[in-house]
Amino acid sequence: MSLSEHEKSILLALENKSKQSTRELMENTKLPEASINRASSWLASKELVDIKEKARENIELDFEGKDYLANGFPERRVLNQLKEKRTITELGDLLSHDIVKIAIVWLRKLNAVVIVNGQLELTKSGREYLKKKMPQETVLELVSQKKTIPKELGNEIEAFKKRGNILAVREYTEREIELTQKGRETIKKGIILEKEVSQLTPEMLATGKWKDVKLREYDVEAPAPVIYPGRRHPFRKTIDRMREIFIEMGFQEIKGPIVESSFWNFDALFVPQDHPGREMQDTFYLKEPKEAKKPPEKYLENIRKVHEDNWKYKWDQKKALELLLRTHTTAATCRALAGVRELPVKVFSIDKVFRNETIDYKHLAEFYQVEGIVVDKKATLVDLFWILREFYSKLGFEKIRFKPSFFPYTEPSVEVDAYFEKKKKWMELIGAGIFRKEVIRPLGIDANVLAWGGGVERPFMVTENLDDIRIIYNNSLGWIRRGND
Repeated sequence: MSLSEHEKSILLALENKSKQSTRELMENTKLPEASINRASSWLASKELVDIKEKARENIELDFEGKDYLANGFPERRVLNQLKEKRTITELGDLLSHDIVKIAIVWLRKLNAVVIVNGQLELTKSGREYLKKKMPQETVLELVSQKKTIPKELGNEIEAFKKRGNILAVREYTEREIELTQKGRETIKKGIILEKEVSQLTPEMLATGKWKDVKLREYDVEAPAPVIYPGRRHPFRKTIDRMREIFIEMGFQEIKGPIVESSFWNFDALFVPQDHPGREMQDTFYLKEPKEAKKPPEKYLENIRKVHEDNWKYKWDQKKALELLLRTHTTAATCRALAGVRELPVKVFSIDKVFRNETIDYKHLAEFYQVEGIVVDKKATLVDLFWILREFYSKLGFEKIRFKPSFFPYTEPSVEVDAYFEKKKKWMELIGAGIFRKEVIRPLGIDANVLAWGGGVERPFMVTENLDDIRIIYNNSLGWIRRGND
């Protein structure tokens, strides 16, 4: 039986210890992993070794986990402040409102606190946790020390996965190579380890040395290292596909500034200046510069009048000129409406927007939104339904339904739901409707405006079977490599 140099090296290593992992063989033979895999697979085909594969997880601390290990979990920081009763607001001032929000969720799951009249109070379990470690703290320490996690704490690992960037979990396959009886008999017959040459050099050919060397045989079916070519990010592919569909349907893409004025972001959309959505806890406002460039005077006057006539308050131009990070791409749509000169108009936008959200597995402070409008005197709600059904069917959503709804700047308004086979349930994709006259008349539009808008990440998460929105942006090479072009 013909054996290569690498095959002989593996058999001789297995003579001392008949069952070894790939990593052990790498240490004992000084061969790279790819060579071990190729040679062992060839040995298995000759029935000299058996190969068993097991799925394993490598768990390490991610950046949040390292922070929690050094400074304490949010729940521990809050727990330490509850030796006396405190209101949620007081805790937020002492620590931070984001930390308190996270901590309360997990402390309540541990039955460590109760909320009584707006104050957090420790339960019996909470008072006990003041003197001992919480399960999540124990797991974090064990991971940092690279120790085995006891079975009874296995649920904590699953909980950490949902909390985001506490643990970095990498799945890998562990190979175990074991010598067979036939392999032992082959070793007994004697194995002479000879140096083999895998490539002829010009020197060998010129001097004739090639006659004296042993050439390695090649197996074209042996496993080789996986090569990962460059590819688009899976989420970018979804955005590009959306763009292609709209262009195929005769739409033009529009863009707008990320830093926008409150005028185009809110006022032009008939959102009153005392609306809760305009508050700082929901919107990122800029400190500098303090004021946006004024829109044309006719739009300022028209918007002022429609607000004061309908909402019955004194409209403040200074508030309308405050600068912010746009909270939706509809601001770009409003700018496009103000520039309409000829009908019909069909435009769309797919771009990033910003909200002052607490980041968790469902929410981000920045995300993508897709939206569009059709401006035409003859446009109807039926046309809107056809456009959205056509768009989402091209994206692969066959079951679409429309439900009556309410949105501040459309009337009538509908929600568009899709049925996700993987989840076996309906889920909202987008909101849509016909712009109210209070939105379009001040911008000089005398036609019907069909409009729609919604997030991109949520349907993408369902189709990709993701349970944490942060995975989209954490640039995990393993996940990106699994995508297909």
